[in-house]
Amino acid sequence: MDDRRPDRRAPDLAAAERAGSGRDGTGKGWWSRWKPAWLIKRPAAPARRILDLHRMSGLWLWGLLAVFAWSSVMLTLEPVYRGVMTRFVAFDEPRRSLPVKPPDQRAMRLGWGEALDLARPAMREAAAGEGFRVEREGELVRDRARDLYVYYVRSDLDVRDEGASTGLLLDAATGTVLAVSLPRRAGASGNSINQWMYGLHMAQLFGWPYRVFVAVLGLAVTMLSVTGVLIWWRKRNASAGARRR
Repeated sequence: MDDRRPDRRAPDLAAAERAGSGRDGTGKGWWSRWKPAWLIKRPAAPARRILDLHRMSGLWLWGLLAVFAWSSVMLTLEPVYRGVMTRFVAFDEPRRSLPVKPPDQRAMRLGWGEALDLARPAMREAAAGEGFRVEREGELVRDRARDLYVYYVRSDLDVRDEGASTGLLLDAATGTVLAVSLPRRAGASGNSINQWMYGLHMAQLFGWPYRVFVAVLGLAVTMLSVTGVLIWWRKRNASAGARRR
């Protein structure tokens, strides 16, 4: 037997070693090959600059873009959002759980003033029982479909910079307290997630610096849309030219 025969496995072994070490045939590591996607190449042709700008912006901003995309689903396609989120987190939203009454069973006997007079002391009792502090009044909302009033205050449980999310549900026929709706509650992490998602989408968190950031992000989304159309148009023209040739 000739021991000097070439080892046919050598190329495959070399390729496997390069893959295991994160290197290709050029000797560059994984990060060295991935790094250019996060940057704009200089100097470069206009077409390459457009591609780099589109790709780089998408990579740097993908996390926030995902948050804004999912919060948009929450605001516009609520059944889809609820169907997905309830598989992972729990919600405690008493107003949503109450049924819509038929029109002939609705009895809004309490007026606005009467409802407010009953809601204020009831909210103080709820704050003492639930262990939160009321900071200021928010609004009183009438829900005719469920025959109730919702008295909102801003408390130390509120997440967003603005608005009032701590609510008390009051039966509009009898004045009975039906439930307390809290923006944060133990065992119902979905409540907090909703508040954070809404606050991030509406720029109601972290004060004015985040508002400026969201404005800049809006411009970045516009730029991504424009550069995406330009890249598509260039590839379309290139494909059409190839077919003609």
